[in-house]
Amino acid sequence: MRRFIAIVLIFSVGITIAGTYVSRSPQTVTSGNCSATDFATAQQSIASQTQSLSAQDFGQAMSYSSDSFRSRISESQFARIISLGYEFLLQNPNISFDSCNQNSGGFIVMSASFDTGSEVVRLTYSMVNERNGWFIDSASRPGNDQLVA
Repeated sequence: MRRFIAIVLIFSVGITIAGTYVSRSPQTVTSGNCSATDFATAQQSIASQTQSLSAQDFGQAMSYSSDSFRSRISESQFARIISLGYEFLLQNPNISFDSCNQNSGGFIVMSASFDTGSEVVRLTYSMVNERNGWFIDSASRPGNDQLVA
């Protein structure tokens, strides 16, 4: 039984390590219950926001945020939050999407990894469906309470 557990553990670690590969083209989801359409739309919002942030176009980046987020945060506040706590998003990182889960409340929770070449940072996004698409309501590092969109 221990041998079986060890083999399963080694296999799981191998899958986890393989799943951390990141490229300039966003990778597809590896787990979760999102439909293919919802996943593609949410993935595109995150990738487009990241491209806008890399160009330091904070106004365009905010356009991928939910109405609720944009009503609470100004563009200058958003730029400050990104510059001080999420500066890796300004470095044109490679993105890998790790999971996408849709809950019964209609929200999507998506995990993504960002590779700048010198570090890999994971973010968990909360997405809402509005204006006929999925928009970023918040993003946080796992275990961190600071949220941005």
